[in-house]
Amino acid sequence: QITGGVAVELTAEARAALDEGRNALASQDYPTAINAFKRARAAQDHGLLAFYEALALQQSGDARAALAGYQRALQDFPNNDIILNNLGYAQALTGRYDLAIPTLNSALAANPNNASIYLNLGLIYYNISRFSDAVVAWEKALSIDPNLGTQVTTLLEDARSKQ
Repeated sequence: QITGGVAVELTAEARAALDEGRNALASQDYPTAINAFKRARAAQDHGLLAFYEALALQQSGDARAALAGYQRALQDFPNNDIILNNLGYAQALTGRYDLAIPTLNSALAANPNNASIYLNLGLIYYNISRFSDAVVAWEKALSIDPNLGTQVTTLLEDARSKQ
């Protein structure tokens, strides 16, 4: 989804490290994943590798360190809704709501049918006490992906009560 279906040419060393990192990420072994993606990027600096490194950093709890990787990924994949969504969420995790909201709006412009973007916007709006906006965002997320209901039901009810 990151590459838009376009094949990415990677060196053998970068490909091997990418595969190792993906396996470690799948098993939630974040230190191993981060090291593998760093090796992949040292072998070949590519946006796909930067995205995975940033994802591993963010999932390990270091959203601040993830920001640069997402920015690098956008150089190779501009206007990619997934990268923009992850970047916006990382910005929110670092408290930069002023950056996160426009980034997530850019992600929506790239793909208005990505429920995760609305989910993240709702979280930001909720955290800054814009409860009506949170409700709208979460209702849109649920209309796109009803399976998100269990993730947002309690927050949605709380936001509705605070409108």
